Amino acid sequence: MSQSSGYSAAEWADRLLSGDREVTPFYVGSPDDVFNHAGRRLQKMPAPLDESELDQWRQWLAPFGMTKAVDGNLAALTSAKTIAVVTGQQAGFLGGPLFTLYKAAGAIRLARDIQKQTGIRCVPLFWVASDDHDFAEVAVYNWPGSRGRVFNQRFEEQPEDSGRPVFDRCLSKPDMEAFTKVFTDSTGESMFRKDTLEFIQRIVALPGLTWESQFVACLLEWFGKAGLVPLVPRLSFMRMRAARVMRSEIESLGVTSELLINEGVRLERQGVGNSVIHRSGNEANFFLSEDGVRAKVRWKGEVAELLHPVKGHVLGTLSQRELFQRLENHPEDFSPNAALRPVVQDALLPTVAYVGGPSEVVYHAQAGPLYGHFDVFRPIVIPRPSALLLTSRARRILDRWQVKPGEVLSLDQEALKATAAWKADREKARIQFAERVAAIRTEIGLLDEVIDTNVRDTGLVRASARLRRTFDKATRRLDKGLDSWLASRDQQVQGEYHDLDTLLFPGGGKQERLLGALSPLLLEAGPAAPLAFIDRLDPLSSGTTVLKLEELPGIQLK
Repeated sequence: MSQSSGYSAAEWADRLLSGDREVTPFYVGSPDDVFNHAGRRLQKMPAPLDESELDQWRQWLAPFGMTKAVDGNLAALTSAKTIAVVTGQQAGFLGGPLFTLYKAAGAIRLARDIQKQTGIRCVPLFWVASDDHDFAEVAVYNWPGSRGRVFNQRFEEQPEDSGRPVFDRCLSKPDMEAFTKVFTDSTGESMFRKDTLEFIQRIVALPGLTWESQFVACLLEWFGKAGLVPLVPRLSFMRMRAARVMRSEIESLGVTSELLINEGVRLERQGVGNSVIHRSGNEANFFLSEDGVRAKVRWKGEVAELLHPVKGHVLGTLSQRELFQRLENHPEDFSPNAALRPVVQDALLPTVAYVGGPSEVVYHAQAGPLYGHFDVFRPIVIPRPSALLLTSRARRILDRWQVKPGEVLSLDQEALKATAAWKADREKARIQFAERVAAIRTEIGLLDEVIDTNVRDTGLVRASARLRRTFDKATRRLDKGLDSWLASRDQQVQGEYHDLDTLLFPGGGKQERLLGALSPLLLEAGPAAPLAFIDRLDPLSSGTTVLKLEELPGIQLK
């Protein structure tokens, strides 16, 4: 397939999951090979955690309240016979978008399945990418309100924070109070409203609240009972373990960027060019802490030029020798970029599989040559599960409209409006309209026959073809206009349509990417509901799972 008719990252991920032979060669294996890969992982393992590293990790998690399941999985990492399924995400507000929960549930489910199938101890880990300095990716939180519209809280970046990693940014009390008020005022009564507001207050009450700490607290609140272990790469033992890869990257002087560029070209030829990481040959694949920001590194010969990651101006220069000295004395100053992060992660952790979003799946394909370059074991990459939440109100509306839950996946916004129009069409005007259109189309066809049989004039043939195209275009406009009119004249149907549109296509986008977890999930199903996803979401199954929220409360963790 040519790039002009290329694949989206989501389509590429679907092809990987289905074992497409054009896609799987970019990876170490297809997702269904993950159980065999567990045995291979044991043959090449990083050093297990020592007691001091375990204590450091525990001390970092202690303020959030560790469950026995989390502590047990942490302790298991001190064994050279424990492997891991890893997933990760930026430290979004209150857990970020819904797909973060699907990633976490998918990793837990896969770790359980690997352990059950192979007998090898396997733990789920969540890499919290709080190194990231791109604040725009976490700065907006969306939720559906009670008045058929999407509400959002947008956090403004302070000028002095530009370029600083997210873990170094605090959440102010005024911002949290403003969010709590808008969220409370915009959401109606529900079964778990009190529990949800108490959950928010527990997060707000965290001492020294940061973007990182609130995100980790959410993960542990929702998935701590299932043993999901969060980690952040800024822990000192993690930085020290990463030093081997960083040292090799400094020695490479741009070689790894060339590897990425070449693999990106191969991916572009396969039609997935819009999702690759574009590099220049003189870029290093790490950032360096400088003047409080996460500086980008660019090679000029053997000299590293440090650039502000947002504003682009030069912050300073270091020779290759000075970089080695800095790494030796201050490994905490170095962090990988998006291309090198998977390699660093898998050099530090006993990863057998990574559960990633569509863009991450493409990044892993492009980063493939780096694993050989750094001599790091490469995990199986598995696209995260996808789901569509149906609130009890959405399900009741769909029932009245005679749309089965499985059929909702085939709806887009136009199809939803057409379904609303059908529901509001008491006089069957739609059928009459279709009959008249068909009759006119038949007459146009008869006109074509007359011209073709009796006249045979090329000018008339072209004019007739233009008439047919004009009629078809006008008919499509009339179809949409009639649907809009029918749906809007019935107040009940109009209200139902707006509610469904808000829930299924918030802001015209995909629910799992735009809506946060608090609403509709927590308000209707409660803070314990995410645990139910583990049994419902199989990361080795393709397609989107429909989750009816009224079925989630009461489901107990097995």
